[in-house]
Amino acid sequence: MRTRIVIALLIIFAVVSAFLLLRVRNDDSRPLAQNSASTSDSKGTLRRASKPPVPLGIERPPYFARPFNQSKIETEVMYSTDVRATYEKYKSANDPTGATSYFLYKGLDDCMPFVGKTTEQVSASMNARGEDIDSPQRTARIRESIDRCKGFADWDRGRLIGQVDELKRRAVAAGYPAAVAQTLTSTLWREGMQKADATAMSLLSGSVDGDVVLGIYQYLLARNGNEWFAEQGEPSTAFNAWTLLACNMGADCGERNRFVITACLYYGACDQHEVITVLPIVNPALNPERLQEAIAIESALGTAIENRDWVRLGFTYVRKRPDPTLK
Repeated sequence: MRTRIVIALLIIFAVVSAFLLLRVRNDDSRPLAQNSASTSDSKGTLRRASKPPVPLGIERPPYFARPFNQSKIETEVMYSTDVRATYEKYKSANDPTGATSYFLYKGLDDCMPFVGKTTEQVSASMNARGEDIDSPQRTARIRESIDRCKGFADWDRGRLIGQVDELKRRAVAAGYPAAVAQTLTSTLWREGMQKADATAMSLLSGSVDGDVVLGIYQYLLARNGNEWFAEQGEPSTAFNAWTLLACNMGADCGERNRFVITACLYYGACDQHEVITVLPIVNPALNPERLQEAIAIESALGTAIENRDWVRLGFTYVRKRPDPTLK
């Protein structure tokens, strides 16, 4: 039973990833697992956000943080109604930190499922249950996504993929933390655990944001294996704890969050606008009790990051089944 739940959660994560938001091609990345209640400012100092009203009858909601010090380019790409125009505006900009390349990469990557597609084609491909979804809000969101990406209609798919990869490569080369976090799994396979661990710990000791958190989680799952994931607690609880942690580390967990968008496009649940209300929709096993447990795990993980508790986070875990490709 437990194995089936783990497999179901991995499928859910695959659906979310399929709606892109981060396709880590050639990085051999794998799913996610745990969470915290902190955030970092531009200097890397962890900060907690104020508590919002209690949703869903949960006793202690996570400290949902709106992004701290969200950059101009991040905001502009996220809310752009013409991603191609935004790309042309910034593609040659001076970019010493890699931030511009990173957010352009995300913007173009987000467009991948919509370029050259009709509303009907997108609607058919983004349907988790394979049932008719009667939702004018969903249809409107699909059309909005197609429209904001239509500037790339004159590019073939190979060119778009190539530019997505190039922008990500630039962000990694400049050392942008979120981009580097996404390469940790490939570093593990190519350069070994010691190098990957050192890089991951360095990222967690600096300016931690939501994308860094999710990259670290993907790495830890690849590093430690599914047995580690199963030991974190009930699978649906542990899986969502890291998502909440990303929220509390500054990810935008409102209507532009990938889980919120996925709930609308893949499940037709377009009347929800925050992560905490859509997680049980994307993962029905996450009942109120398990959501409360996820919040507790999230809080413990946030404390572990603040305290540099590498043992609690999983950096000393020994795989039950050693991977022969690891050095």
